[in-house]
Amino acid sequence: MNSIWSVKETENDGGVQFKKPSTVSEQVDFTLMMMNMSGTSAVEQFQAMGDGNSLTETQPLLPTRQNVEEISAYMEEQINEAFRRAGISTDEAVTFTVGSDGSLNIAGDREDIGEIQELFENNPELSEDMTNFIGLASQMPKFERAIEFQIKYENADSKREIDALLKEYADLFDGEEHYESTFAFDSGGIDIDTTFTA
Repeated sequence: MNSIWSVKETENDGGVQFKKPSTVSEQVDFTLMMMNMSGTSAVEQFQAMGDGNSLTETQPLLPTRQNVEEISAYMEEQINEAFRRAGISTDEAVTFTVGSDGSLNIAGDREDIGEIQELFENNPELSEDMTNFIGLASQMPKFERAIEFQIKYENADSKREIDALLKEYADLFDGEEHYESTFAFDSGGIDIDTTFTA
């Protein structure tokens, strides 16, 4: 079934040579690299999401590790700047979650948590960006697992291998949420901690 191929430029004549990645890990890396070749940066695509554009007006922003890391760095800059302007310390942790109604929830064991909540309430763009970031980043683990499954499935040589893969990756098809992510802003940086629950 092998349908994932990499492209490598040859040094001598500038031509293109096709070479099949030899491991699933290389195939996953290649697939994710190809998905990130949109021509615009992840941050530009992310900002377009918050400009009132519908999903049909913007390029899809996939929850790849590279995109999440780029947008995380952008969000760190935005939150640090907002805290600096408001005179709020970045030394103590603040956690963010998105409620079932889509609202941004902010918590932390610090005396100024009310000021931080008010900062986000009074800055709808920052609040929307954080909500969108959490939505995108929380999908990354499942997305990566789905890509890994797809490549292994394409490389399976027998029904027995396919059946084993379907059993191993059953969590992708059961309609349940198996990943729980927490988002914290601490010491000027965003930390994402994701756990897999069976």
